[in-house]
This record gives sequence, structure tokens and C-alpha cells, in this order.
Amino acid sequence: MVAALTGTELRHAIEEKFGIDLSGRPTLLTVRGRSDAKDGHIHTDSASKIITLLLYMNPVWESAEGRLRLLRGPDDLEDYAVEVAPSAGTMLAFRCTERSFHGHRAHIGQRRSLQLNWVTEPAVVRRELGRHRWSARLKALNPFARTAPVASLSQCGENLAKAKRAFDLYRPSSILG
Repeated sequence: MVAALTGTELRHAIEEKFGIDLSGRPTLLTVRGRSDAKDGHIHTDSASKIITLLLYMNPVWESAEGRLRLLRGPDDLEDYAVEVAPSAGTMLAFRCTERSFHGHRAHIGQRRSLQLNWVTEPAVVRRELGRHRWSARLKALNPFARTAPVASLSQCGENLAKAKRAFDLYRPSSILG
């Protein structure tokens, strides 16, 4: 799946959809398993990110909380153009600009996603990987940190299979411009 996400076929589809040349641009793949109260606030991605692609891995999403909203402005989470449930196989991509505001209502708990970013230069990847390593080490030292329940291997496999089927059926027109 990583090879498919970071490969040329998807890159070409993204380039075509957004009218941008990503050849030679490094990618950064981030895996998220949980969200907490500090996640979801209205923001734009950093200027070092060119495109953000999200692939959700949650079997079912009934909750109103945790649904990503692509917003019309920086001030109102209720003023959104699109709301996306983070259900398994749902893929969303957007260009990162100073106006690409997004966020979601606070959700505390499991919220699985793969985030793929095309970034401006290799130094961004090195910096982000270093930051994530330190963050993981600090979390491991915190005796009060909540640990996420471990999903069964079969559940993870089912989610990956759903996401792979969605990826195999992917068409550039399904990516939001």
C-alpha cells in the first residue's frame, strides 16, 4: 500500500487533478491512530506542504465528531464546503495554501488515517521525522498517557483491504480540487 501511495500512478493523477508538477518532490507519510481534544482546530497545513492526501482506515464512522471539514474561512467550523466521514477507504486530497482551512469537531479516541504529503524539499521530511521520533519517545515516558486499545490483526487487515479496494477503484475525479 505504501508503494501505491508513494508511486508514480497516484502522483500523476494528483498532478493532473491539481495542475501541478510533483516530480522530484519528496513525500512524507504519517500514520495516525487516535485523536484527542487538541486535534481538529481550524488550521492550514504548513507552507512546506504542497498537497495533503488523507486515506481513512476506520471501519465505520457514525459520530458527528471527527468528520473533516473543508472550510470557507478561518473562523467558523460550521461554515464548511465539504464534510468527510473518516470511514475506511475514504480518500481526500487538497492543495495546501494559506486559504485551505480545515478542521473537525473534537473527537477523543480512535481515528485512524494515513496522511501523505508532497513537500517542498527533503529537509522537511528529515525535520518532521525527527520531530515525530522525539514526540513518540516523550509519550512513551509519560506514565499518565492513555494507550490506544490494540486492534486485532484481522480488524487491521480488514481495514487495509477496504482501503486497498478503494485505492484500486480510485479515479482522479474523486479527489476534491
